[in-house]
Amino acid sequence: MSGAASSADSLHGMPDVNDLVRVSVAGGDPSEGPAADSVPTRVENVVVDAALPGGRRYMIASPRYRGDSELPAPGTRCTLEWPTAQGLWILPVLFAGEEAAREGLRVWLVDTVGPAQKTERRSYVRVAWSLPVTLTTMSAAEVRMAVAGGLQGPTMVAEPTDESVPDTVTGHTSDISEGGIRMLLAAPPPPADLGVVVHLEVSGERFDLPSRVRWVRATGRANGQQFEAAVAFDDPDRHGDRLRPLLFAEQLRIRRAGLA
Repeated sequence: MSGAASSADSLHGMPDVNDLVRVSVAGGDPSEGPAADSVPTRVENVVVDAALPGGRRYMIASPRYRGDSELPAPGTRCTLEWPTAQGLWILPVLFAGEEAAREGLRVWLVDTVGPAQKTERRSYVRVAWSLPVTLTTMSAAEVRMAVAGGLQGPTMVAEPTDESVPDTVTGHTSDISEGGIRMLLAAPPPPADLGVVVHLEVSGERFDLPSRVRWVRATGRANGQQFEAAVAFDDPDRHGDRLRPLLFAEQLRIRRAGLA
């Protein structure tokens, strides 16, 4: 018996039609790592078929990745991956082939070969994305307020001890994830471990994220982007549900535009 999967799949943790997922493809030589690692794609259709080893076939938009001029061989081990608030889900599948779908879209056919497994390790989607960003330093009082608001992880040092630390630094992000951002700045940023608030707008949504500076280094550039810094959000779970679909959508846009 076969047929389209029910939308109830989403209620049970399995990806459904139009869900954004990632696919990893095993390399020919295990020592060389995966041929593709967590490439963004989207579920175009799901077919339940008792004749399949795992009982279901996923049709996903054909991923674009480095070295993808040749398709994987039929039977190549792959995984479908998707993050949730509870952790990262990984579904083992086998590549069965590629075919044309609606409006010229090509899809991969992958067959499940086992149940989805949840890992407690959070896997953050990271997207190369240049957006204006502003950092404001936090005072000791602001740090206490942030902690009182329910931060789940360790927070930053209390406040700057050097009067030369600027109150505000502006620049552009170089990549964004659910757990933090990396950015390029014209002026020296706050030092590592200092508490900051990250202010940025992503796809029309405003974010103000208590964070801490993880590292700072000079780029050696002379084009107004002389410093690079990375910040980690203090409570990524709080805003992850808002950031995640925006990051997945941007990854998919980049792939479809042939930019990655």
